[in-house]
Amino acid sequence: RRARARRLRTAFHARFVGPTGEVAIALDADGRRVDAVASNTGHCLWCGLLEPELARRAARRLLGPDLWSGWGVRTLASTMARYDPLSYHNGSVWSHDNAILAAGLRRAGDDAGARQVAEGLLDAAAAFDGQLPELFAGSARDAFPEPIPYPGACSPQAWASASPLLLLTTLAGLGSRDGVLVAHPLPGLGRLEIDGVWHAGARHRIVIADDRADVRVLARG
Repeated sequence: RRARARRLRTAFHARFVGPTGEVAIALDADGRRVDAVASNTGHCLWCGLLEPELARRAARRLLGPDLWSGWGVRTLASTMARYDPLSYHNGSVWSHDNAILAAGLRRAGDDAGARQVAEGLLDAAAAFDGQLPELFAGSARDAFPEPIPYPGACSPQAWASASPLLLLTTLAGLGSRDGVLVAHPLPGLGRLEIDGVWHAGARHRIVIADDRADVRVLARG
């Protein structure tokens, strides 16, 4: 499996990464790289597809002013010809997309970027009465005091409803090491208590305070 993953990474870099390190969103019918700047690169960070240096460069690009709205990363950069903040795929902000991006940024070592995306999305949630919608407009936060709803967006919606769980996992640094549940919270997260986390056949309690985490088994089976 590892050998297959390495072959996939090599093939992806050969076909989708340009000479200056830009990651193409797609290939056209002739196999040429489509150079549109979009949020999709964050998914490559999340799954660990990019080489470390390229991942760091991609992380910085995702938070550039043309992609970052202040509430989240746009699906398409505002500098692109087809950008429209109220377009479903060409400029809006997707809740689940940004939760994945935050996880990808942390995996790439950009903890500050992960926090930025998470906080922007949580601020947006507060503006939507605590419930993230499927998506919302990619309009700039410094131009509008609240995120602009997307007409027809589903709320609640399954992907969006799962987004806070992934954000929590990212901020708390939850993971598994040798079959043991571990937590590595981001600095400044404050105090957080999580009960009932099931892992490896056991129910856990996690207490995060002062940038440290205490993970305890409450019950097994």
